[in-house]
Amino acid sequence: MRDRGKNMREEVLFFARWGISFKLMAFKIHMCDIEDRLGRMARPPQCNETVSGVHRDRILDMKQFARHVLAMLAISLFIGFLVVIAFWLSVSMNGTAYAVWILPWIMVPALMAPIVLVGCGIRLLGGRDRTRMGVVCVACIIYPTVCFLSCRVGFDIRYEAFASLAERSEPLVEAIQAFQAKKGHPPDKLEDLVPEFLPEVPGTGMGSCPDYLYRVGPDAEAYDDNPWVLVVNAGFGTNFDLFLYFPDGNYPERGYSGWLEKVGDWAYVHE
Repeated sequence: MRDRGKNMREEVLFFARWGISFKLMAFKIHMCDIEDRLGRMARPPQCNETVSGVHRDRILDMKQFARHVLAMLAISLFIGFLVVIAFWLSVSMNGTAYAVWILPWIMVPALMAPIVLVGCGIRLLGGRDRTRMGVVCVACIIYPTVCFLSCRVGFDIRYEAFASLAERSEPLVEAIQAFQAKKGHPPDKLEDLVPEFLPEVPGTGMGSCPDYLYRVGPDAEAYDDNPWVLVVNAGFGTNFDLFLYFPDGNYPERGYSGWLEKVGDWAYVHE
């Protein structure tokens, strides 16, 4: 009896230990299942990770594209500002025509932009390197547009400057006409007007073309048979524009290696 009771106690203890172990194991499995569920809830499924990764890459590409476009816009505006300053220097009192020598270097890329735009557009439609090709396409639109607009502003500045020069030249023209009316012929040179008709020979007030050129006699007859002519060398960069005054006012539409545009009583020759 004693051995049988001992065996029963051992069996009970065995089954108790086994039951406790089973419960602990079940509890651990349950906890692991809870942790796994919480983990899946905390992070999206693998397919969502892939989609979000693609979306993230697109956002990064768009940000990079925007940064490059803004940088190109800033560079183009800066170059456009330089173009306007160069035109202004070409007609300012202390300026120089050498400032506009930057124009060929600026305009050559602008003229080549349409060709580059076509090539990049073809690659963009082909789906190759979309971000970089898109940036180049936008640059080929922004850069020439800014350059041509800045040149338009620069030409307007030059026009206003020569319109002011035409007004400033009235005392000189009146002095030559007074000399001719009094002595029956125009002066042989501008210095003959001093001091009776002018206190001194005036300048143009432009650093790039500071002096008037005076033509009289046979030299003036080459300018549509005028008795005398005032000429200002208005060339800048690679052209040789002229600013002319004819006392007879008989300006042709074309001539002198260009076409003429009236500016007050004067005419500007665009080469």
